[in-house]
Amino acid sequence: MYKPPEAELRQALQEADRMRATSDDRHFVGRALLSHDYRLQKLENVLARAKHYLHSGLAPHEHSELIKAIEQAETASKEPGEEQPRFGLDPGE
Repeated sequence: MYKPPEAELRQALQEADRMRATSDDRHFVGRALLSHDYRLQKLENVLARAKHYLHSGLAPHEHSELIKAIEQAETASKEPGEEQPRFGLDPGE
């Protein structure tokens, strides 16, 4: 499936926002689109950070930024009540 042109995506997101705001989202299409767009932004940030990390020669700062981006993407993708994975970075592990 192709990535929609920016104008189409913007229009779809505006309609999704309108559907959610007016409670005209009986089948949760608007809510799902808004959620997926938010999650996609976080995942695209992970991809960008991973590329930057690899091109940096695996620098420690870029590694830290990549881990933060992964954690943000995980948070955006979890369901309510689901525990956040920490990739072995919790103190005491």
